Amino acid sequence: MLSFEPSRAELVLTASAAEPVTFERVTVGGPYPHGLDVSGPLPDGFDWRSQQSMRISVASDSDGWGTSTDLAPVIRDSGQHPVDTYWFQDVGWLDPAEVAAQDGKTFLATCTDPRVKTSSR
Repeated sequence: MLSFEPSRAELVLTASAAEPVTFERVTVGGPYPHGLDVSGPLPDGFDWRSQQSMRISVASDSDGWGTSTDLAPVIRDSGQHPVDTYWFQDVGWLDPAEVAAQDGKTFLATCTDPRVKTSSR
């Protein structure tokens, strides 16, 4: 689920298969990764760039977790970074190698396997 503030708009994507869905990114407005269905759409005409913050929530049968981020740096600075670079609140912009090196040390990425999160606490 992606929840936006201050509008309180939510996008809910649900895995359509019994097998885990693997993806690196979600584009607000689609197309959505194979295996994810829209079970709660954003309102018509919704523009995430008009929002102050976003929360990503990931849930499974046995666990759930999430993280929030201010959208101002994403909106302002995305064009200055390669498309494979990701924004982490309170950490900054990281490329895939930096994410792999810091995940579990500097921060826990939202989509890190929950068993890693449990053992890292």
